[in-house]
Amino acid sequence: MLQVLGYIARNGRYVLVAGLVAGLVLPDVATALRPWLSELVLLLLFLTAFRVGLPAARDGLRAFQSTLGMVVIYQLGLPVLCIAMFALFGLAQSPVAIALTLMLAAPSVTANPNMAVLLGHSPEPAFRILILGTLLLPLTLIPIFWLSPALGNLSDAVIASLRLGVSISVTIALAFLLRACLRPKMLASETHALDGLTSIALAVIVVGLMNAVATALSSSP
Repeated sequence: MLQVLGYIARNGRYVLVAGLVAGLVLPDVATALRPWLSELVLLLLFLTAFRVGLPAARDGLRAFQSTLGMVVIYQLGLPVLCIAMFALFGLAQSPVAIALTLMLAAPSVTANPNMAVLLGHSPEPAFRILILGTLLLPLTLIPIFWLSPALGNLSDAVIASLRLGVSISVTIALAFLLRACLRPKMLASETHALDGLTSIALAVIVVGLMNAVATALSSSP
């Protein structure tokens, strides 16, 4: 089984493409997976945190300042710049401006560490940006919503971001605890096998995400 998962890990990008294709050609499967996307994303985060482990995450605190700087640029600097550019042309309240601002204000997507692995890089830097960005989201949202009231109710957004932060924190804490109890030292083959498992989980999530795309292609291509 380790060899099979290791092979999947080495070909993870093709597994991801297979998930994209499956989401298009198997719309019923995509529809069935859609209600479970939140749970699947947390499962993916659990696998990533289990792979990284608490010691590696703790070692990453030495890069706290650089990680914080990147989070501030991504989640605060870029959305504020977006608001200013659209306001310059009198389009700050347009649907495109609102959509782009919300996208830029969001934290890193959960799959970013897995994408780093697929590209042959270490997942730890992307993992740090994901965690710190999610935890700081209630704070970074405040100036953005103040500058652009068209985004909606700030209190609702802060409450949703706090719930997200709690969910992610509990998931990561559980993963770190199980890693420390079950596998404090992982062999290279086990790490590759876990990468293969996360590739499968990511492909399954992509199948569910493609539900909206498949519907759009069939109804209004």
